[in-house]
Amino acid sequence: MNHLALIEKAQLLIAAGDIVGAEGALVELADTEGDAALMVVLDLLPPKDILAVIREYDNSKESVVNLLVTPEQFARAVVIEQQYKHLTRTHLRAMVNSSLFRKNANPLEFLNAVGYFEGGLEALADY
Repeated sequence: MNHLALIEKAQLLIAAGDIVGAEGALVELADTEGDAALMVVLDLLPPKDILAVIREYDNSKESVVNLLVTPEQFARAVVIEQQYKHLTRTHLRAMVNSSLFRKNANPLEFLNAVGYFEGGLEALADY
């Protein structure tokens, strides 16, 4: 699959508000070409688009995107999410819980990555 075409498709779906469709396209890539292919695409997606997908985490099902996002990608997304200043911080809590506490994750790597980004410490305080 052409990764640039998939990125464009995911971005168009996100812009149209179809986050489930965008995540589905990313999951399909992982299913057909493996996790490594998805990681390449995640490296190329803008942080705001990664945020759009991981902020919709539903704890009733695991998301391959939340399972594969790197600490640096996660940190960028968390800083952007914190800027939305949602009063309940529901999305921020779900994002942190789904990534830091996923199987085989190293929470310290994620926390350090968030702490190194400008605005990251404020995001952790909001969590």
